[in-house]
Amino acid sequence: MPASRVGFWRDKFNKNIARDKKNQALLGETGWRVIVVWECEISTLVKRGERLACLVREIGAKTY
Repeated sequence: MPASRVGFWRDKFNKNIARDKKNQALLGETGWRVIVVWECEISTLVKRGERLACLVREIGAKTY
């Protein structure tokens, strides 16, 4: 959380979270699976490789 304008940022983050949950639910209702990748998970080559391996497993674990 940024140190300045805390109320603004808290409100912004909460709205972003609500928006993302809504959009993920809408995508799920139409048959899409959502996989979230955070920037911090791919910040280095090693982390990218690890996350890519994880993504391959997640995609391969497709359920119908």
